[in-house]
Amino acid sequence: MNSALDRAVKHANAWLDGLDTRSVAATSDKAALRSKLNVPLADAGLEAAQVIDELVAMTEGGHLGSASGRFYGWVIGGALPSALAAKTAAPAIDEQTAPDQNDRDRTSVVEGARE
Repeated sequence: MNSALDRAVKHANAWLDGLDTRSVAATSDKAALRSKLNVPLADAGLEAAQVIDELVAMTEGGHLGSASGRFYGWVIGGALPSALAAKTAAPAIDEQTAPDQNDRDRTSVVEGARE
């Protein structure tokens, strides 16, 4: 599993590192993307890292550079490194808080800290 996460991080870092020079607009149209993605599924499972690599390759040109400072389409995109890392870590740790002995959700402790 770690190799798939390593590959995802590698691809994410490459994407972020290239935002200043990459096109903000998608460079592939829908037909080209559908063609690249229209492949038969393997009879047997693939290594998770291979799935990540293939997904990145097949969707090349279909992403907006909305995280760059040159994107003015609407108010989305962009991420502080800490926010991006937290969004990545949350699903990996199942983003659920554990109930304590009194069956209270620890989320309420975090939410209460903001008040």
